[in-house]
Amino acid sequence: MAPDDGDDDDAPVFGEPLPQDDRLWRHPSEVGAALLPASSAARRPVPVWSVAVVAGLLGAVATLGVFSLTTGFGSSVVERPVVEKVPVSQIVTDLVGARQSSGVVSITHQVSPAIARLEVTSAAGSSSGSGVLFRDDGYVLTSAHIVNDARSVIVVLADGSDHGGVVVGSDPWTDIAVLKIEGTNFAVAVLGTAGSLQVGQPAISIGSPLGIDGSPSVSVGVVSALGRHVASADGVELHGMIETDAKVASEARGGALVDGSGVVIGITTSPSGTEGLSYATPIDVARTVATDIVATGSAHHVWLGIQAADLDSTTAKALGVRGGTKLAAVMPDSPAALAGLLVDDVITDIDGVNVSSMTGLVLALRSHNPGDVVQIAYLRAGEQRSCTATLAERDHP
Repeated sequence: MAPDDGDDDDAPVFGEPLPQDDRLWRHPSEVGAALLPASSAARRPVPVWSVAVVAGLLGAVATLGVFSLTTGFGSSVVERPVVEKVPVSQIVTDLVGARQSSGVVSITHQVSPAIARLEVTSAAGSSSGSGVLFRDDGYVLTSAHIVNDARSVIVVLADGSDHGGVVVGSDPWTDIAVLKIEGTNFAVAVLGTAGSLQVGQPAISIGSPLGIDGSPSVSVGVVSALGRHVASADGVELHGMIETDAKVASEARGGALVDGSGVVIGITTSPSGTEGLSYATPIDVARTVATDIVATGSAHHVWLGIQAADLDSTTAKALGVRGGTKLAAVMPDSPAALAGLLVDDVITDIDGVNVSSMTGLVLALRSHNPGDVVQIAYLRAGEQRSCTATLAERDHP
């Protein structure tokens, strides 16, 4: 078709555009700002790293510590706040953001100032591990097996400074120990909770490696299982452990396992006989043990006085229960023996809380203190029975 040879070559081909309200279609550039409030149109997206930083800054909780200062005129007591950090509100974990390199880098920068390297000398020689500063007056969480039989411990902080460490106490039943270094105003990690963990959420292991460059040891994975039962490096049975595929190097043991917002959810350990998986003591357990150790020099666990194993699924089905703990031995004069429990009895409940495994039994008892009286439901030859037991205190192995 020949081009139009009309007289007005400069006239618009399509005429003037209709007003916006009379058109069925508008260009995106015409609607973006119109549909958003002025404040929203100018608002920039919040980067992932800022979520991690905010989590680290959320509410430091201070408790008062009392310190004695000696002068030439006698002793005076001076109070100053001891800082421990816990998250005030729950941060929603960003699975994608946490696994992006920028998110991991930001979380590492946030947490690493509170991660220490431990250089341990014992009769067996020299070894190393990691620790987590959890109070600004120099208290450090780590794994008990790292400092067992230690003759000396040097604590190297992220700034490269060396401090002599004193083992305040250790607990083999949870593989948790507490060290103390002299000084104040140290950087501390934010301690969260493992109570709301879900399988599949991000998990980042942060430890302190050998060397002088100050770079932390970091690996990224997910929470692959909860409530695991494993043996510690010292052969002690550990219950209720966090399992992760984030590899924990030998020098990172005793360091922090953090979630996607940089909050500590566990203290890493190195159980014997495991390949490709790592474990951590839940931070709720570690905090409880640390509180005992700081206050009294040791942790306090209840003792029922039994040896037991998980009830197999076939027997559980035959008995009509979801599971239980079958007693293999009852110690003489133990709380269990005094309550009337016998070998082959199957414990199914503690104070109304279902016990479907040995780990479940341990976790149910952890909420109690020595001297507490508990109600125990059990099966004997298929017959439902109950008894009460007064819990005693467990000795260290």
